[in-house]
Amino acid sequence: MPPVTSSSDEDRDASNMAEAPFPYEQEGFCPASLEEVAIELAMRITLSEVELIERGPWRGWIASLGSLEIHGSPRRAILLHAHGAGAGRETGFHQQFGVACAREGMAWLAFDFGYLVQMRREGKRRPPPRLPGLIDEMAQWCEALAPSLAALGGVPLLVGGKSMGSRVASHLMQALAGPMPERCLECSPIGWYALGYPFHYGEAGKATDCASA
Repeated sequence: MPPVTSSSDEDRDASNMAEAPFPYEQEGFCPASLEEVAIELAMRITLSEVELIERGPWRGWIASLGSLEIHGSPRRAILLHAHGAGAGRETGFHQQFGVACAREGMAWLAFDFGYLVQMRREGKRRPPPRLPGLIDEMAQWCEALAPSLAALGGVPLLVGGKSMGSRVASHLMQALAGPMPERCLECSPIGWYALGYPFHYGEAGKATDCASA
């Protein structure tokens, strides 16, 4: 197993490059703009299920943000999806979920946090950075996608992911909630979802984040 290295918030800068790095280029990621993301989503809403299957996933590398993979069509909703602590959206678990979202008439938009981009480039394992940095990254994706969603006529946005990714999404939602929200985004998600998330049930039968229980 490759050695585990230290990690810091500076890992977010790993996505600040114009060209898709190795191994993303091998997976078919090509340099793209946010305008191209908007065009892709708008086009996908017009395709039939058969046509979407034939087209397959869209993979673009967006400078200053990183990798974005799109499955399905934004007819019902858009799901901004984040991975767990140790593996990215390229794994079977995430890919199968993306296909399932497509079958339900939703668009699955998956990204990799900057530290994972760095980890894959170096071929060395590293722990994720502190939670505030990850929340900032997901918030940046929400803001970046705002024009694309607006062009679709207000398709609802949900944030979530697997394990750590869903935890980050839950903290982002919390930061956006309340009479005096900690954040103000041009495009705020309406909800979140959790996969492989460690819930804990207390005496009252209420689900609780076991990390804070």
